[in-house]
Amino acid sequence: MRNALILVLAVVTFASCSRMGEEELLQSAQNLYKEKKYQEAIEKYQELIDRFPEGKNAETSQFFIASICNDDLHDYPKAVDALRKCIESWPKGENAPKAQFMIGFIYNNQLQEYDSAKAAYRQFLAQYPDHEMAPSARFELETIGKSIEEVFVPKMPQEKPAVAEKPKKK
Repeated sequence: MRNALILVLAVVTFASCSRMGEEELLQSAQNLYKEKKYQEAIEKYQELIDRFPEGKNAETSQFFIASICNDDLHDYPKAVDALRKCIESWPKGENAPKAQFMIGFIYNNQLQEYDSAKAAYRQFLAQYPDHEMAPSARFELETIGKSIEEVFVPKMPQEKPAVAEKPKKK
């Protein structure tokens, strides 16, 4: 009986020691990202969120998942889903405005889903009219669907027909 109790205590102690805490999970996810092991990093960030949903790193971890999907994996639908989850889970969080803006940006610039982009930018402006990114959201709304040339190349004035010069008097 005593040996069984020692064995159970050893198993419980080992199991509790092998589970990483919030900071260790964050560090592990960051290290995996630096090693370009993007899917494994996402899994580690997700584990952190699942185990510590109210922790100090959960919201940022969700935003990192979206960033990895967008920037590194170029999986834009998954990036949008991760950004939406960030907004839904932490609507008052520091990343919520950036997440809402990025949804519009991805729809506009990556997926060319202009109606969805307009809706996302309008929602951003309705929720965060004074945010530092509000001018960018307004600009994006004004230029949705336009080519770079249409947006940035100045229109040249129409040339006037050349008029013959009068001879100069001496």
